[in-house]
Amino acid sequence: MRLTVSHCYFSYDKHAGSLLEDISFDLASGEKLAVMGQNGAGKTTLLRCLCGFLKWDKGTASIDGKDISAQSSEKLFKILSYVPQKRIMPPDLSVYDMILLGRAGNISVFSLPGSADKEAADKVIERMGLSNIAYKSCNELSGGQYQMVLIARAIVNDPKVMILDEPESNLDYQNQLLVLETIDRLSKEGISCIFNTHFPGNAVRWADKALMIALDGSYVFDDIENVITEDNMRKYYGVDVCIGKVSGEFGEYTDIIPVRRSIIRA
Repeated sequence: MRLTVSHCYFSYDKHAGSLLEDISFDLASGEKLAVMGQNGAGKTTLLRCLCGFLKWDKGTASIDGKDISAQSSEKLFKILSYVPQKRIMPPDLSVYDMILLGRAGNISVFSLPGSADKEAADKVIERMGLSNIAYKSCNELSGGQYQMVLIARAIVNDPKVMILDEPESNLDYQNQLLVLETIDRLSKEGISCIFNTHFPGNAVRWADKALMIALDGSYVFDDIENVITEDNMRKYYGVDVCIGKVSGEFGEYTDIIPVRRSIIRA
């Protein structure tokens, strides 16, 4: 599988210029891409364009050479899945029923889920370690548990690409690690994962590549270590940072410490 974005533009107001301008990048099977940038830079907009919820003004995004915008939602969401940022709790649905909703594109109008749909839900519940809460109401779950259910719903069709909008936001450290470890495991199973994040430290540890977008529409895309640098954090975030190695009982890791808002020199 290869996701390719080629010279794409998007604007909400055609008279105000492009929010996303001449964006190009590609992602292979099993790679993890972190999308980064300040609030308002267009991170969520980019994800919504990739999902086909918004239409590019110009350019092409494709999966294995097939234009995303030319595919029906039914076909697209069998190969691409989306985990939204807003985790609005549904009416009193069980975990099992919520995951089964991910099979909606395979079920014809006025039909009920069939044996294949139920088997797919059963398999993903076991795969994600959710058997102990499968028949619990989603309204009774913690934030971390519910995020895992949304990921399970997103992969019940065995997609090639999974797109997650700020998957670790509003979660404590333990649940952040649970979600990020899950994304890492799914990528090792061959699913390409794209997630936007406000945590550069999470990106540098868990992603293979990064796309960093500035407020003026410029961007940088490359392997993670070439994108998350002190110069780029200053340019794209307006923040001076220290990037270094931290060693401890569990090994050596890269850490990023924000020091101050950048001083603009004449």
